[in-house]
Amino acid sequence: MSDNSKTTALIREELIRDLHNSDTKLALAISGGGSLAISDLLTVPGASQTVLAAAVPYSHEALTSYICQKPDQYCCQRTARLLAMESFVRAINYTNARSGAVVQETEKNFTEKIELNTAAGVIGVGCTASLTTDYEKKGLLRVHAAAQTLRQTLLFSFELVKGKRTRAEEERLVADFILNVIETARIKSSCTGEPVKQSQTEETGYYERFSWKTFDAGTESRHHLHEIIPLYLGEDESLTGRQTVGSAPLVDLFFGQTKAMLWCGGEIQHFQPRDEMLSQNMQAFNPQAEFTQAIYPGAFNPIHSAHIEITELAQRKLGCKVCLEISVRHADKPMLDYIELEDRLEQITAVYPGLPVWLTQLPFFQEKAEFFRESTFVLGADTLKRFADIQHYYHNIHYFHSILRMLGHYNCRFLVFPRRNEQTEEIETLRTLKIPDMLRSLSDEVSEDEFLSDCSSSKIRQNDCVYE
Repeated sequence: MSDNSKTTALIREELIRDLHNSDTKLALAISGGGSLAISDLLTVPGASQTVLAAAVPYSHEALTSYICQKPDQYCCQRTARLLAMESFVRAINYTNARSGAVVQETEKNFTEKIELNTAAGVIGVGCTASLTTDYEKKGLLRVHAAAQTLRQTLLFSFELVKGKRTRAEEERLVADFILNVIETARIKSSCTGEPVKQSQTEETGYYERFSWKTFDAGTESRHHLHEIIPLYLGEDESLTGRQTVGSAPLVDLFFGQTKAMLWCGGEIQHFQPRDEMLSQNMQAFNPQAEFTQAIYPGAFNPIHSAHIEITELAQRKLGCKVCLEISVRHADKPMLDYIELEDRLEQITAVYPGLPVWLTQLPFFQEKAEFFRESTFVLGADTLKRFADIQHYYHNIHYFHSILRMLGHYNCRFLVFPRRNEQTEEIETLRTLKIPDMLRSLSDEVSEDEFLSDCSSSKIRQNDCVYE
C-alpha cells in the first residue's frame, strides 16, 4: 500500500468514526458502483448508531422497484435524486418507528404523520454510476450522487476518463466520493424563512396571508463538495455540484402537516386554512376563491404547449382563473425533491410568467376535492381514465362510488380534454371512456374540434426537447 493510500485510509476511517459519533442517521441506495461505501461504514465500530438501512438495487428491475417507477435513464442525475429521496422517506419511517412516533404508511411508503425534530439528522443517499465493465461502453463513464435531508437536496456529478483506472480503482473512487457527499450534507445550510406579512383584513383581523421565498439562502447551482477524502480527479474529470434548500414552510409542505400553499410571482403564499376560517364564522369571505375555482393538476415535467393551450381554453370556457397544481407526493410516482420542484417552477415561469401554481401534498382526487371545494378540475381523458380504474380502489366499486359521492357533496366537477392514447393511437374522449355514470354526471367535455394535441411530457423527455 502506497503512502497516499495509507493516508487516505486513515482520513476515511476518521471521517466515518466522526460520523458514527454524531447524531446523523443514514439510509443508502447505491446502484452501478460505489457499494464499498456501505462496507466502509459498517466496518468502523458504531455503525449501528448511524446506518438505518443500505440497499444495492443493481439490476434495472431492482432499481425500478426501489423508486416505484421506471426511470427515463438508469444512470442520470434525476435517478440519483430519486434514490436519495426514497431512501430519506424510508429513513424517516425507520427513525419515527424507533422513537415511538405515530407512523401511518400508504402503499407508496409515504409518512403521513412524522415528528420533524427526529428527522433533523437524517440523510438519504442515492448513487448511480456507469463504470468500466466486461464489454466496451459506447457512452461516458459517469457518476451521480445525491443526498436528501429535511432542508436540502444535494447533487454532485463527474465523468471518468476511460482506461485511466481499473474497475477496482473506480469502485474505490466512487465510494470515497459518496462518503464526501455524506459529509457535505451534514453541514447545515443557512436558514432564513422568516415570513413577511402581506395583507390583513381591517374588518376582523382574522385573515392573514404571508409570503416567503420558495427556496432559502444557501441554494446554488455550483455547490462545493467538501472533499475530506482526496479523490485525485484529473483536470479533465471536473466535478459539478448543486444544492437547493427549501424554506421553512416548504419543508412543512414536503414532510409536515401543511396540505397546500400557493406559488405565485416567485414566492409561496400561505393562507389561513378554510376550516379555521369557518370556525371563526367567516363563511362569507373566502380569500382563496380567485385561486380555487379551477384547478389543473399535473406533473408538468416539463410544461409544454398543450398544457398552455388547455389552461387558456379552460379559462375561456369556465370564465375564471385556472391554477396549476403540483403535488409533491404522487399516487403512482416517486416523491419530488427540492431540485425537481425548483426546475419545474422555473420552467413554468419561463413559459407562462405569472401563472399561479398550487403546491400540495394531495396525491388523490378525494383529497384535492376536500381542500379545493366547489372547484372544477381540468384534466385529460387519460387522467380521468386512471382515476376511474377500479384497481386503485381495491376492486371495490362501492368504495369508488363513495368517493364520487364525496366529490358531488363538495360540488366538484371535471372538465375533460381529449387525448390520443400513446399505445393504441386512438383518441380518447369523455364519450369513449367506459366510466361509471355517476362520474360521467360530474364531468363536462371539451370536443376534439375545440382541442387535440399529440404533445406529451414523456415524449419530450425521451426526445430531450424543450418548449418553444
